[in-house]
Formats: sequence, C-alpha cells, structure tokens
Amino acid sequence: MKKENEMIELLAPAGTPDAFYAAIRYGANAVYLGVESFNARMGAENILLADLPDYVEFAHLRNVKVYVAINTLIRDNEWPLLEETMEKIVDSGSDAVILQDLGVLTYMQEAYPSFECHASTQFSIYNEAGVRKAKELGFSRVVMARETSIDEIEKCAKIEGIELEVFVHGALCVSASGQCLLSSSRGGRSGNRGRCAQPCRLNYQSQEAHGLEAPWLSLKDLCGIEEIERLIQCGVHSLKIEGRSKRPAYVAGVVRSYRQAIDGKQELLPVRIEEMKSLYYRGFTKGLLNNASIKEIGSQGQPNHQGISVGHVKRYSNGKALIESKHTFVSGDGIRYQDREGEWVGQNISWSESMGETLTLIRFQAKPRISGEVFLTKNHALEKFLDWNQNKIEPWLGIDGQLVVEIGKKLQLVVICEGKSWTFESEDAIEAARSRGSNKEEIKKQLNKMGGTPFYWNVLDITLAELAYVPARLVNELRRRMTEKVWNERLMKDDSNVRVSLPDSKGNPAVNTMKYTAAIYGAKIGQQINPKFYDQIWILPELETEAWVAKAREMGVAVGWTSLYGQIMPETSQNIEQNDWNQTHLGFQSSGISLFPMNQWSIYRLQNLGLETIHLSPELSVDQIRTLSKGIEGDFEVMGYGRIPLMSMRHCPMKSMGICTGNLCESCSRVYHLKDKEERSYPVARMGEFSYLLSHEPISNLAFLSELKRAGIRNLRFQFWDESDPVKTLEKWVEKSNVADREELNKWLDRQDLPGDQSMIKWGVK
Repeated sequence: MKKENEMIELLAPAGTPDAFYAAIRYGANAVYLGVESFNARMGAENILLADLPDYVEFAHLRNVKVYVAINTLIRDNEWPLLEETMEKIVDSGSDAVILQDLGVLTYMQEAYPSFECHASTQFSIYNEAGVRKAKELGFSRVVMARETSIDEIEKCAKIEGIELEVFVHGALCVSASGQCLLSSSRGGRSGNRGRCAQPCRLNYQSQEAHGLEAPWLSLKDLCGIEEIERLIQCGVHSLKIEGRSKRPAYVAGVVRSYRQAIDGKQELLPVRIEEMKSLYYRGFTKGLLNNASIKEIGSQGQPNHQGISVGHVKRYSNGKALIESKHTFVSGDGIRYQDREGEWVGQNISWSESMGETLTLIRFQAKPRISGEVFLTKNHALEKFLDWNQNKIEPWLGIDGQLVVEIGKKLQLVVICEGKSWTFESEDAIEAARSRGSNKEEIKKQLNKMGGTPFYWNVLDITLAELAYVPARLVNELRRRMTEKVWNERLMKDDSNVRVSLPDSKGNPAVNTMKYTAAIYGAKIGQQINPKFYDQIWILPELETEAWVAKAREMGVAVGWTSLYGQIMPETSQNIEQNDWNQTHLGFQSSGISLFPMNQWSIYRLQNLGLETIHLSPELSVDQIRTLSKGIEGDFEVMGYGRIPLMSMRHCPMKSMGICTGNLCESCSRVYHLKDKEERSYPVARMGEFSYLLSHEPISNLAFLSELKRAGIRNLRFQFWDESDPVKTLEKWVEKSNVADREELNKWLDRQDLPGDQSMIKWGVK
C-alpha cells in the first residue's frame, strides 16, 4: 500500500549507456538495467558489471534509483558466478534486484538480508492471492503481470507492506510472462534464460480458417498513458516502461511523454502519443489494464514497427515520388510504403525537396503504389531534439547548517541532513583582519557553490566575530569535505556479505522403480484412464468429482490437485481456498509444471513451502537433471510423456481472427490449431480464464527411463488432454516398465511409433 502523498515513481528501461542517460535526462525517478549475465534481455547491449558503481553514483546524484534485473532462471553450475555478480551489485550501491528465481531470492535473503528484492513480472502475479504470497516470501515489491486489470490492481494495492509496480507502456507478450516455452521448443532459446527468439511475432496458419496466415500471436504495444491518473489513484507505487532492447531516442521520447502525463500536462498528450508512434508503433492498446476486447489487443498487421500514416503518393517518375503530407520531411526521416507488387519497403530519406505547403518530392528506392499510404517510421527532427547528453545535477537534498567563526579558532560547521548531524573544522585557525573583516554574504557565496552535488541549504546560519578574516580557500575546503562526507555516508550500506550455503545433502540415490503420475486436464480423457496403472493422479480442481476420486483411492492411488498456470500462486488456488471439499479430501500438493525449478536453492525453498513433489523444469537436459538430483534430496518428477503448455494466454487468438464468435470462453471445450512455416501444428485449448498453446508433439522422455532412475528421479508424469492421447499404449508401457529390461522396453517403444519430442532432455536450452 502506498503512503498518502507519496510520489509516484516513473521507472524507465536502460538497455544501453545512452538509454540510461536518456531516461534520467527526461525525468525517470528510477531505471532498471541488466548486466552481462542473468537478465531477460541478453540480446541488449546492457551495462558492464564493472562499470555499475559509476552508473549508480551518476543516478543517485540526481535522486534516481537503480534496479538491476537478475530475472532469469539459474542453473547450479552458474551459481558461483551468480554469487560474485550479486556481491558486486550490492557493493555498487544499487537499490534493488528484480528476480524471477525463488532460489536466488532465498540466497539473497540469507546473504544480504536487508537488500531489497522485487518479484519480476516473470512470476505471473496478477491477483491478491499472488501479491500476499509474494509478501509472505519476503519480496518488497511485485511487478504485476501484464494480464492484470486496473480493477484487480486497485484491490492488490490495498495490501499493506508491499509495493506494486505496473507496466504502462511497451511490448506485450501474448503469453503470461515466465510461462512461455515456445522459443525453447522451436530452437532451444529459452525466454526464461533471456534468449527469447520471439516466435510469437511470426506468421501462423489457422487450420480452422482454411489456412489463413497472419501473426496471430502478435499483440499490439501497451500504451496506458491515458490511464495514469487512475493508476495513481489506485495506490500504485511505480509506473514501468518496457524497452531495454529499444533505442535511446525511444526511451527519451516515451519517458518525456509519461513524465508530462504524471505532472498533469494533459493538454500535451495527443501530440506526445503521435510522437511515440513515430518512435515505435505496431498499434497501441490499453490492453487488459482497461479490460480491452481480445480483438482490440491483437495486432493482426505487421509484427514490427509500422510507423504512422502521414500522407500518400501523388505521382512517381525517375526515382522520385511526390508525397502529399502535412509532415515536413527532412533527410534522415524514415519512411515505409508498399511497392507495386504489394511488398513493404522501408528506407531513410536521403534527398527531399519541398514543392509547396503539403507537397514534398522524395527520392524513393522502389516504385511505389500510386495513392498508396506513406508511413513515418523515424522522425529525424524529433530524435535530434531529444538530446540526452545534458544531464545536469539539480539540487534536491536539503541540509541545515550553522557556521561559527571566532578569531584564533578553527571554523566550525555543523550540518544536519535527513536527521543525522556532522561537525567539520577548517585546517587552520581564523586570524584577525588587518583592515576590513569578512562579511556573511561573502562567506555564504562560497558555501553556496555546491554545483555537481545534490545539496542545497534549507537553512544556513553564520555567527561571525567582528574583524574576523575568513580566507575563501578555507571555506571552499570545508564545503568540499562536508559534501563528500555527507554524501558518502548517506550511501553507506550496513548489509555485509554473509557467506551462506545449503544444508548438507547426500542427494538422491539411484532408484530401481518409479512412481507414475497421471495429470488430467480434460474431463473426457479422465474417463479413459485406468487408475490402477498410476501411483498418483493430479487433477485440475474444476475437473474433480468426488465419485471419480473415491474410485481411484479404492485402488490405493493418491489424488492431489495441480495447476496449469502460475508461479508462486496458481489461479486455481483461489478456487481451492474457497472449496472446503477440496481442502478436506485432496491432501497433498505438487509444484505443477509451471514453476521450472533449475537449481538446488529453488528446490530447497519449494520444499520449505510444503510442496511434496517438485516437478523439474522441462528445459533441463538429462545431464543437468542428474547433477541437480545428486546435489539435493527430494521427491522429484519429470515429464514422461505428454503435451506441455508452451504459452498461457488471456488473449484468445481464435477470437482475434474471428473464428470463434461466442462469449462462453471460460466453458469453451474446443481445441483449435495453429501451424508454423515448418508445418508444426500447435493445439490451442481453452481452460477457464486462459488459452493454452500446447506443444506440437508430446514431450517424450520414456527412452531415458534408465538414465532418470540412475539420477534418482522418483516420479514420471503423463499428461492427458483429450481423447486423441494414446492412453492405452502408455498404460501398456507402464505395465511393461516394471518387468522388462531397458533394451526390451525400448525396442517395444520403438515399435509403437509414438510421436514425441526429445530435444530438451537431450540438449537442454540456451
């Protein structure tokens, strides 16, 4: 909950040094950035860790905070580098770290207990239950998921003891952040590891729409500038701009626009919105902040920067086009238009000539369509105006001072800043003047020379002995020592590094037999499953029926609840908390498949939260699983066979493309399909509030049974979605796995010709 009269924070991206300076120049109260390792924008230039203290000092002198994003999942072999990185971040004076990995949070709380940790949007927190859980875990701030409405944000903001940060501008992921495996499945580049290849921006064919092809998963960009006042009234602490991969000019222009909106300059909004469109635009939406319709969120057009329409082609000859437009074109402007074959052409203007008030002759690189629209993709005049190299230090930190001047004694200056006091003395004693003594105005003039520092005098009292002569060098030296000491002591951290390690563990010994788990996500498929083949059955709470559970338990099968969505607080948890029957009869919990633990520290924390079975990240290779399991003991589970959700979407692509026109989304049972250019067909299934893009093939780790047993993995999971799943074949495999040797079992498996993807368990991901 935000305190009354507390200023709202404008938080800006700093993916490059120039973007860092641009953000501060145009009014950001805080910046977030990444260093060489462990951040979700590994493709950005980022800030060198060795240079971080200099950037932090630059920001702090201007009353700007610095948050460092360590918002990826970490492997055990990377832990020494993580510890070294965290030590340098803390020592740099940075104000907080933004985390995705529960293991990293746990480590930070042990090693640096007073250092602030923010829960990344990768945690997928979008309701009160999630915010409360984040507070319980020890986060000081939650970056709300971009799927959260303002109505829900307002409820969350009333929770005391934790801050809320909300995205207001920039790219939208179609999947809930932290819940996307599409890039991993297509090419081994994990979004959870900062390597997302953005396959959501590619074209896909809709099999239900006769092969209609478009970027169906690509969304417009968020622009919440018109909702600023309401968000401030809600009690949000921080308004966040996305864009660590964007150009410095983008950062400058967007920060300037939102700074002016926060400061109440509403009359400038129409102009600023148009300027932001010229900086980057693939369509703007208020997104789910304002409960926008699904059709309004989807871009459906080109998934990259489209620019803004500024005119059309009147005629063309000899490589030059006459453009009718109110925009004044100059060399360096970027434009976009369609050629006569309908292909889009982008170019920078190298030559132009005004032919009248609204007519400009421009040299074109291709023959344009006559009457075709011309889009401005770069406003050279605007970007030239947005100069971020003039970052003056404006005084913002008030101090009270009292200077005592006595002949024969040293100058004594007592200052008070933020409730703390210091006393300074000059090097030499004061002598009597031979003729005229110093006056107070002369001394004040020297003490006021605090340029390059954040200080100004609230109060400055001077007690001056008659005929005392005060050399300017003594005053200047006293002032310099004062500003340096007060500033440095203000920055001092009392958080020293505590060397910590996990409790000793023998790890998991090899096992001879495994438990088999069925995870049921469809009501119809549940009727085909024979509980006798499984040791555990996970079900979605909304699918659970008392009779079905009773039947399974009569066979000695444990039944528990699981979830498809959510990191530290699944969506279905609210249903369970409100359902006494579930609480009474479903007695244990699994971490589900959406937590993606990759290291011993995260497993240690999940176990302490009471989770009995930990499902390891599907992005781990069998070698990485072996290393992890040998380092910490636990009841671990990996995928045996089944499709996994690659995306969890509030957005329904079928609604966006007009294939589905119904309004009963939460009870929709249809499965649609999207096909990529490699002819891979991805099922799209709706369950409750979310649509799930499933893997094009089931994940199949059955051939690695022996390796997983040697690694000490105790549970193998089968995921069942609909009646097309090969239930009987898999149950036959379960039956044979208990009696057949490895070679015989794998030969039998080969004869079944089951479709399956083994890429991640073989090689892992980047």
